[in-house]
Amino acid sequence: MKKSIILTISLLMAGAFAASAQDCTLFFPQKEGTKLTYANYSKPGKVDSYLTYLIKNKNSDQSRITIEAENLNAKGKSELKYEFDAWCEDGSFYIDMRNMISSMQVKDIEGFKIETND
Repeated sequence: MKKSIILTISLLMAGAFAASAQDCTLFFPQKEGTKLTYANYSKPGKVDSYLTYLIKNKNSDQSRITIEAENLNAKGKSELKYEFDAWCEDGSFYIDMRNMISSMQVKDIEGFKIETND
């Protein structure tokens, strides 16, 4: 579970940096109802967990989307579910991580660090 949470945050951060100064559709589609599913594999190539994103709604100004995310174990059982907003502003891509962190248990992300050179 801890690996899934760290992987989820890492994917979001990597996508945010890659999408910076570009169109937001590069990381998250903006069409309501779109569902993305990612499978995470262990070293022997077996499915370890899944991560799904559902685009719930798009604000009328077309710059902010609400995303429902869910972490599932290898058998498809839900382990964590949360929502967050993502948006473009002045050519930069943003993700509001407040709901992500509050949904997780602090012990699951203890010692996790994010560093940038910006």
